[in-house]
Amino acid sequence: LADRGHEVHVVVAHADLDQPPRPYSLVVLNRIAFRPDYGDEHAMRKLLDRCKLSDTDIWIVHTAPFYEWIRWLNGPVLAVEHGTPSGHFFSAELGRSIDDYAKYRVQDLYAHLQDFDGIVSISNWVHNWLPAHLRDLSRVIYNGGDHYRCVDATEIADFRKRYGFDKHEKIALWLGRMQLNGDEQPYKNFKRVRSVARKLKTMVPESTFVLAGRVSAADAEEIKKEGFSLLPNLPADELAVALAACDVFVNLSLWEGFNLALVEAQFVGTPVVGYRIGPHPEVVLDRRSGMLSSTENDLVANLARLLTNDELRMDMADNAKAFAAKFTWSQNVDQLLDCNRFERPTFNTDSGSRIMAVC
Repeated sequence: LADRGHEVHVVVAHADLDQPPRPYSLVVLNRIAFRPDYGDEHAMRKLLDRCKLSDTDIWIVHTAPFYEWIRWLNGPVLAVEHGTPSGHFFSAELGRSIDDYAKYRVQDLYAHLQDFDGIVSISNWVHNWLPAHLRDLSRVIYNGGDHYRCVDATEIADFRKRYGFDKHEKIALWLGRMQLNGDEQPYKNFKRVRSVARKLKTMVPESTFVLAGRVSAADAEEIKKEGFSLLPNLPADELAVALAACDVFVNLSLWEGFNLALVEAQFVGTPVVGYRIGPHPEVVLDRRSGMLSSTENDLVANLARLLTNDELRMDMADNAKAFAAKFTWSQNVDQLLDCNRFERPTFNTDSGSRIMAVC
C-alpha cells in the first residue's frame, strides 16, 4: 500500500523495534500509554488523537484487541478475518474463552459494520465459516507468499554444507514454534512430530527430519537429545534458504485459516505434505504441487514416496512454484483496493489515501 503512494500507519500493541527501514510509520501503543483500555471508546479516541491519526481515511483491522474499535471508528472499515481455531484444541477453560470471543466478534462486533464497510476473509474456508448473514459483507482475498527473496542453487549448496547436510541427503523440513511444555498453538500439532519422524525413519532410513522455528534454549537442548537436526530461530533470509534447501516441506497442522507456510514453501519450489483440512485444498494443488492426507499413516507414506521418488519430487517442485506464483502481495493489494463489491466503494484507489492498518 505504501509503495502505491498511500500514507500508511501501522498500529500495534507490541513490536520488536529492531527492524529495517520501512515505508510506513509504526505506532507501538504500549510505548505511549500504560495498559491501554482497548474496550473503551474514550481511551481509543485519546490514543488516536495522541498519535495524530483521528482523521484516517480507511481502517484495516486485523486482530484482537483492535476488533473492539469497530464499534467507534469512523468508516470505512475493513475487518480482516483470519478465523479462529476451535476451543477443543486447548484446555477447557482457555477453549471456552477462545470460542466465546470468536462468537462475540462475529455476532456482536461485526454487527457494527455498515454497508460501506467490509470483511476480508483470508480463504474460502474462513468465508464459509462466517455466519450466513455476514457472507454478503465478506470478500476472499488470499495472502501473498512472495515476501522471501529468491534463492539460487549456490546458496542452497552453501546452506546444506554449513549445517552439515550432505548434498544427496533427503531432507524433510518442519517449521513452527517448538514448545515442549505449555504449547500455545496445540492445533499446529507439534506433539506429533516425534511420531511422524520415527515412522518416516523406519520407511526411509536415509532421510533426515529437520525442525526449524522459534524455540527456547532449554527446549532446543532437549529436542537435540532426541536426535533431531535443529535450525533454531533462523532470521528471515535464512528461513527462505531453508525452505528452498529441503526436499519436502512437512506441515502437521490440524486447523488453519490460510497456512502461509505451505504457500511459502511452494513459492520457492518445494513440494509440501500436510493434512486435508480447512483451507489446505485451496493453497495446495493436491497430487500436483503437494500431497494432502487424511491420516498420519497416509501422510508419512506420502512423505516417504516423495523423498524416494526423485522424478515425482522434481515434477511437484516445478508445479509448486508455478501454482504458488499466484499468491502475491501485489494481487492482495490490487484486490484490497478494489473492494467495491459492497454497496459503495470501501475506499478510493487513487494514491494518497491515508490508510491505517491495525494489527
